[in-house]
Amino acid sequence: MLQSPKPKELPSKSVFLTNVIILGLLLTLVHCTQEYEVIKPARERMLLTTDTLDFDTLLTSQVSATKRIYLYNPHEHAIKIDKINQKANSPVTIYINGKKVEPNSQYVVLGKDSVTLMASALFNNFSNKSTYYNENLEIVTQSLPLHIHVKATVINTATPIYNITQNTTLDSALAYDIRQIITVNPGAVLTIQKGAHLYFKKNAGILVLGTIHAVGDSGKRITFEGPNPDKYYEHLPAQWQGIMIGNNSTGNKIQFCDIKNGEYGAICASTSELLLSHCRIHNMKSYGLFAENCNITIYNCLIYNTQNAVVSITGAGKYIFTNNTLANYTSFYGYTITRTYPLFQATNSADSKIFMTNNIIWGDRDNELIMTHYGKIEDISRNIIKSKNLTLTIDTSNYIDKDPIFINPGQGNFMTDTTGYGVDKGKTYIDYKDDLTGKTRTSAWDIGAYEAK
Repeated sequence: MLQSPKPKELPSKSVFLTNVIILGLLLTLVHCTQEYEVIKPARERMLLTTDTLDFDTLLTSQVSATKRIYLYNPHEHAIKIDKINQKANSPVTIYINGKKVEPNSQYVVLGKDSVTLMASALFNNFSNKSTYYNENLEIVTQSLPLHIHVKATVINTATPIYNITQNTTLDSALAYDIRQIITVNPGAVLTIQKGAHLYFKKNAGILVLGTIHAVGDSGKRITFEGPNPDKYYEHLPAQWQGIMIGNNSTGNKIQFCDIKNGEYGAICASTSELLLSHCRIHNMKSYGLFAENCNITIYNCLIYNTQNAVVSITGAGKYIFTNNTLANYTSFYGYTITRTYPLFQATNSADSKIFMTNNIIWGDRDNELIMTHYGKIEDISRNIIKSKNLTLTIDTSNYIDKDPIFINPGQGNFMTDTTGYGVDKGKTYIDYKDDLTGKTRTSAWDIGAYEAK
């Protein structure tokens, strides 16, 4: 009798699943092998988002900001980076995808994929005041190599004495990298020579309890600014603190100086004295000049672009303002701020004396001069004042709401056009005869810090 063939036994469910998993792994291995297959030596190359790492301007002993370049492999197959060649003892540190590149490091860039090359630089001190650095990085692959040009201007820096107890001079041989508050103690004089350049870290500044003499000239100005000379930080405020003149500090002179990008420009505390001339103070988070119960003479200065008032004075004291340009705008250098203060405000006691002659007080608010509870106004004359409804009773020689016509205030150029309202309308003095830049004023003076003609 014929018998039906015995049916074949089907594999168990667990065996079936095992076979599926094995097959999947095999396919995955095949796929990975294709993805990581490195191309043979040929003329293909990777692409760079840029072939230059530009660190702009750096200070010695200060780590730079991190720069990035993306390396893209446009091919179907992977490309292997065998090594990255640098100068011996290069100050530049390279990272790929966040990992520091070592001498024998190798990397694979998959087809249609990219990696991130990051670089930072740290320069040690050297003999010159500044130097230009350049280096060529070579990315070696099994195909065509890639070259990246590294460049930087490096400023050599020195460290000052932070606790000054005796007469001390900061010369201009090297720039200064200042990382904390410099305190000038009572009885000591800090002299800063013309041409000196001071870079301050975030919480650094100068506290004057003794005396400061920072006197430059028209050809060699003194500069106080934040810690980053890179162009990105050129106009950013609040990078350092500022200069504070403490109680009872006398004989202070700050002349032909540029003070910028701080929390404030200069603060004068009770019964202190300050002569401020031929200075540019700008891009401050709070005030350009704040004074309380002080004696201040300020002439031929440009103070502009502050979050709060450009000038704020309060309490008693004697304040003499002559031929200054005081300006404030909500938009400058491509930034926009919210202004809630007039650019010049004074709240004084009955003991104060105010002299204001040949000044420009101008901005984009309707009323840029506010004085309340003030003492004796000795002289307010020949000023250009932005005001729609000035409540202060002042001399009729002032020019209310007459546009001085700045050349380009959005880019910090507050020179006045020759057609501006203040040309030849100022009062002439015999005590000094130049403008902010050192230019000789003509017989008919212009109003403001600059002589337009």
